[in-house]
Amino acid sequence: MARVVWTEHQHPVVIAQNGALMQVPTHWLISLTTDGWKESYISDLAGRIVHWLSFLEERSIDAEEAIHDDIIEFRDAEAERVLPGTVNSKLQAVIQFYWWAQKKAFYRPTIVGWRDFYKPDQIYQIEVNAPKANSRNGTDYAIPFLLKVPSKGNPRLITKQQVGELMTSVRNRTENIRRKDADDAIMIHQRRNELMLRWASEGGLRRREVVSLQKSCVPGPQKGSYKKRVEVPITLGTKNSSPRTISVTAELINATNQYIMEERQDIVDQTKADPDSVFVTENGTKMTPGNLSKMVSRCDPGITPHDLRRYAIYRFACHKYLEERLLVKASGDRKKIDEDSIERALTGFAGHNDSGTTFKYYVSLARVATEGAAHLQTIDDEIDALEERIGLLKERKKEVTESM
Repeated sequence: MARVVWTEHQHPVVIAQNGALMQVPTHWLISLTTDGWKESYISDLAGRIVHWLSFLEERSIDAEEAIHDDIIEFRDAEAERVLPGTVNSKLQAVIQFYWWAQKKAFYRPTIVGWRDFYKPDQIYQIEVNAPKANSRNGTDYAIPFLLKVPSKGNPRLITKQQVGELMTSVRNRTENIRRKDADDAIMIHQRRNELMLRWASEGGLRRREVVSLQKSCVPGPQKGSYKKRVEVPITLGTKNSSPRTISVTAELINATNQYIMEERQDIVDQTKADPDSVFVTENGTKMTPGNLSKMVSRCDPGITPHDLRRYAIYRFACHKYLEERLLVKASGDRKKIDEDSIERALTGFAGHNDSGTTFKYYVSLARVATEGAAHLQTIDDEIDALEERIGLLKERKKEVTESM
C-alpha cells in the first residue's frame, strides 16, 4: 500500500507500494508546506490521501484515471470501518487534491467539476457541485456525496476493561509482528506501543501530542511512591500550539525512561538516527499520528486514540471530585463541593482554553461515580486509585502551603 515518508527537512514524500515516487501527490503536499500550512494539517491530509491512493492501487487504477464510481465505492468501503465524519474528511482531502492537480495542469482539465449553462455537455470523471453563493467555507466547489454526520451528543466513554483488553490485544499483535529487516525475526516495540497507549489513557494526550512527546520533556527516573504525581510539560503537537503541563504517575515516568534507555537505544544504535521524539519507528524516525491510529484500529476497530484521551479525562475528573469530597469532609462543614474548580482543573489537564458543556458532563459523571465505587472494579484498582489520590492531595497541600 502507498505510504508517506518524511524527509529530514520535514517534507512529505508519497511512495507507492512498489517503492516508486508518486510525483503529483508529493508535489501537492510539498506545495502546502511552502504555502505555510501547519505540519499537523499537512500530516492529516497526507494520511487521508494515502488511504485513497492505496484503495486505487489495490484495484490497479492510476490516480488520474479514477472516476466518480470509484469515489463512491471508496466512501462506502470506508464507512464500514470508520465514523462518517472521518470518511468525509478523507473525501474532502481527495477532492482537494484533484482540484489542485487539475488547476496546476498536472492532470487533465476534466478530472473534477460540474456541468453548467456554458458547457452543458461537459462530462467530468468526478462530479461535484458548484459552490453556493453564501458558502462560508470559501471552497471552489461543494461535495454532494458526503455522508450525513449525526449531531454530536455527549462524548462516548470506554471502560477500564476495554482499555485493558486493548492493551492485551496490542501486546499480542506486537508479539506476532517480526522485524522485516532482521533475519533473526526479533519481536519489536512492545513496550513502545504500550507506553503510547498509556500516555493517551493516563495523561490524556491527543494522538499528535503522544507521538510528539520529546525526550527533554520527560523527567528523570523517580524515587518514592510509584503513584505520586509528576509534572510533564507538553510543548509540541498541542491544539493551537499552546503548551501546557500535565501530571502523570511516577510509575509511567520510570517506565518511559526505561524504554528510552533500553528498547529505544537499541533502535538508535542500529539505525544511527536519534530524533528528539520519545517514540520512534524501527527505522529510527519519529512516529506519526497515523501510526498510532492504525495500531489502535487494527486491534480494536471500535476504539480510537481519542477514546483513550476521554477515558483519561474522566478518570482525572473522578480523582478531582474525590479530592473535593475529602476536603469538604475534613473542613467539618457542609459547604458545597467546588465543581467550578474541578472544571478548571479538567480544562487545564485536557489542554483547552475554556471549559464548556463537555467538561460539565465529565464532572456530572464523576459526581455520580464517586458517590460509591462505581469507577473502581477490583481491590487492586482501589489500591491504585488511593495511591494516586494521595499524590494529588499532596500536590494540593503543597499549593495551599505555598500560597500562604
